[in-house]
Amino acid sequence: MLWALASAVAIALVTGGCAVQARRVRVQTCERCASTRQQDTTYLLGVIPRAGKWAIGYKSPRFAGCSHQWSDGIHMAVPNAVPDGVVVLVRQDQSYGAFILKDQNTVPETTNYSWYYRPFGKGPLDPSSPSVQHGEGRGSPIEFGPFSVSWSGASPGRGWL
Repeated sequence: MLWALASAVAIALVTGGCAVQARRVRVQTCERCASTRQQDTTYLLGVIPRAGKWAIGYKSPRFAGCSHQWSDGIHMAVPNAVPDGVVVLVRQDQSYGAFILKDQNTVPETTNYSWYYRPFGKGPLDPSSPSVQHGEGRGSPIEFGPFSVSWSGASPGRGWL
């Protein structure tokens, strides 16, 4: 390691101070409130770490009162695999939608789904309503309207969101 550092310093001096930098981003999720944070670490000369401050990526509504328990990686809000036939509701701003997973498989990893989308306002997601768009989809991510939800097969008839 000391030899690598001396070599990197020598290269930097020969090239006029230009040093190669590597970067690593570390992401964590709070197990209690589902907030996320990230930290950028820059490696000067490729070997000397300089860790940045933690920055909150997502602040959940329970963030302020939480005694955080951080763990590496991003953890989604749905802790259990979702079975076929369950209605999953989604919202983004004033847009509302729902989808129902069908025929989930792991080999090959595929799913089919029915989706329903109301771009504006209130009311039921009734497919007979002219203000509700609906259709069928296949695969991952599950996409319709402004929504994009990652899916991965857990077992036959069940999947992770």
